[in-house]
Amino acid sequence: MKRSYSALVIAVLSLATSGADAAGAPRAVSVQEAEKLILEALPLQTRQLPSFSLERGTDDRGYYFFSAVWAGVPNGSTMIGGYAVDSATGDVFDAVSECNELSTPALRKLQAQIRRRIGLSDAKYNKIKQKGPLCS
Repeated sequence: MKRSYSALVIAVLSLATSGADAAGAPRAVSVQEAEKLILEALPLQTRQLPSFSLERGTDDRGYYFFSAVWAGVPNGSTMIGGYAVDSATGDVFDAVSECNELSTPALRKLQAQIRRRIGLSDAKYNKIKQKGPLCS
């Protein structure tokens, strides 16, 4: 009896700590995870610019939108770029140029980790993957 109780506790705990809910649906990528994904997509030189930061915009159609900004130069722009993260898949897009999905080795590695954590299998990912928020 003791052994089956322990097995039941382990099974319940593993379900509770997986990224999927009771119905097996993956959870959404969090805002904090989305920020980390964008950081992995950007070159180190960009992330090291003076006063670099990501500013969250509005969420729309399942995407988190962010602007990357820095201190800038006199009479110059402080905006580096705009980025969108698919909250279902963790895919990262350049929100300024139409349909440009970002990919680096570090980003792909982090995406794989987050997809495992949220309970998104490769098969489910392939079913729900979208072209991006600005694709016509």
